[in-house]
Amino acid sequence: MIHKRSISTSSRRGLTLMEMLFTVVIMALVAGVLMVRLSGASRSTQLRAATANWLDLDRRGRLLAPREGPMALEVDPDGRRLVLRRLDDESALFSATLPAFATGELSVSGDDHVLIDRRGRSADYRMVIRTVDPLSQQTWQIAGILGSVHEEARR
Repeated sequence: MIHKRSISTSSRRGLTLMEMLFTVVIMALVAGVLMVRLSGASRSTQLRAATANWLDLDRRGRLLAPREGPMALEVDPDGRRLVLRRLDDESALFSATLPAFATGELSVSGDDHVLIDRRGRSADYRMVIRTVDPLSQQTWQIAGILGSVHEEARR
């Protein structure tokens, strides 16, 4: 008696085309989720760094004013760049730029610039940085005489 050997499906090797496609789709979804999360972290880091630079310009102006004379902090019309200028000759000493997804503004008694006198004092003012995501808006109240910074509660 001759027995025929049948090839069972359990002894096959490799993946079928459907299994391979399913694996590739799952890997693509995982990669997409990771990219979105990493880009969000990158935006947050960029915003924190730019915000620190904007606040640093206020400190620099207060430190330089006694030596260099009165200063002004101004935001460019597009709202992306803060400039520290010397009032005597209008020369820009320092500037800091926000990332493309954010804009900023200064508000002090109806003006769009902050004057820092020879003693390093200014009027109290607010610095607001807005992003395309309304939940990411950051607002600081800056006390002019002391230069102390307080982050306002998010709305």
